[in-house]
Amino acid sequence: MPKPPPPSISLAFMALRTRTGLNQQEAAEHLGLGKSTLSGLETGVRNLKRDVADDALEKLGQKTEALDVLLTAHELIDEMDDPLRAGDPASPLALTPEECRSFARSALSGAALAGRAIYDELVRKRREEIRAEARKQAEEVWSRLETYTWPERFKLVEGSIREARSWALVEILCRRSLRMASHEPHVSVHLAELARHVAERMVGDARSVAHALTCAWAHLGNARRVASDLPGSERAFARAWEHWPAGEGSDLDLLPKWRLFDLEASLRRAQRRFPEALARHDEAFSVCGGGEAAGRILLKRGTTQMVMEDLEGALRSFESARAGIEETPDRRLHWTLLFNTATALDQIGRHQEVQQLLPRVRQLTIELQRKIDLIRLDWLEARVLLNRGQRSEGVAALEKVRRSFTSEGLAFDTALCSLEQSIPLLEEGRLAEVRRLALEMGWIFGAQEVHREALAALKIFCEAARREEATLGLTRQVLDFLKRVQRDPSLRFEGHQDSEMQAPSSQPELQPERGGVS
Repeated sequence: MPKPPPPSISLAFMALRTRTGLNQQEAAEHLGLGKSTLSGLETGVRNLKRDVADDALEKLGQKTEALDVLLTAHELIDEMDDPLRAGDPASPLALTPEECRSFARSALSGAALAGRAIYDELVRKRREEIRAEARKQAEEVWSRLETYTWPERFKLVEGSIREARSWALVEILCRRSLRMASHEPHVSVHLAELARHVAERMVGDARSVAHALTCAWAHLGNARRVASDLPGSERAFARAWEHWPAGEGSDLDLLPKWRLFDLEASLRRAQRRFPEALARHDEAFSVCGGGEAAGRILLKRGTTQMVMEDLEGALRSFESARAGIEETPDRRLHWTLLFNTATALDQIGRHQEVQQLLPRVRQLTIELQRKIDLIRLDWLEARVLLNRGQRSEGVAALEKVRRSFTSEGLAFDTALCSLEQSIPLLEEGRLAEVRRLALEMGWIFGAQEVHREALAALKIFCEAARREEATLGLTRQVLDFLKRVQRDPSLRFEGHQDSEMQAPSSQPELQPERGGVS
């Protein structure tokens, strides 16, 4: 007759003892027992009580909770082979042995899955708590650092503020750099530089440090791009990719791979390396996992196509982005999709569709309360009025937009809007009003944001307008050049080609508009 199996507690205890890597002799010596005594407990010759098992396992460095898991598993295994569980075969409610085994098997699998799910959820929650604590401390550190000058901040990270050397501060600085990029590029660069400085001195495992460095260098590349330092941006992204392999798979997850591709795509667009930009967009899309991230990537792909003047392609990308963006509560993202779609439709001449979109764009713009967005929407609506033949209303709307841009000190936008306003005025022969616009643009020539070739083209227009000799051909040529040079700074203005107007060589006699930026 075969021997009966050892009790479940003995089998479970033996399984956990073997996890220590100790054989029976070594474990017995560690517990202060004889080898035969330990062997008897594991084979069931000796009765193993639960408190004795718990005490022995703790001494061996094993978790007693693991014993409960194994005991439950053994009970379910016993159920699979216990014919009595089926009940009296004569009973009308009797189960077959096969059914008992099937149910026990399902319970065993379910227990394992449920246990894993509970464990994973507890780990996730605790990691979120640790993240929140680290971020709170980093915010406190940043509030202290913020009171110092930029050079002092770098020194403090190196010296006295040791708690500044954390991944959470790298994350905060990178996020702030991203937010500042559009309106204060130099501040964005400083924040990203400080993030890199912190990451280089960060306390943590090698993988986490490499991941934080990847994040910092990528955001520095983005900040330098916006600040028009394209060679510096190129170097920063190269460093980000150097650190990526060593940091891939980090628990920190500060910068997913799709985001690194996504940020680099913006650099390739700025460099006018369009095939590479589109390739980066596609690589980002392939690893993003769908959802909101996919929507963001497709939205940026459409923006690249707009710069390429592939407006139909841009509209297809925007349409594809819609599903992913509708999943996010980020109203700003919704606005960007709608506004960019309306802008592309306007440029392609599908004005009726622009009209249909405008009420939704207007509603979102008012909700978001971003002043510059409101001005740009007014600008788009002014074009719609002109395209509908409402000339006087359109010119009045452009006048309002032009003064708003001037008040905000946005030189390039002021120049574009002034040229657009000049076209319907010239069509009506209102040369004196065009001359006034040219005189009020004087402050633009002292603005640093305007490309020198754009200024050269604008100078030709302003001199002609001052003499009330500006033509529709010249105005449209300068306007077209300003739009193109905004996308491609390498362009050079060749001067007006019509015989009626040659580029003068003297500096225009212009005065800054009152209240403008001089």
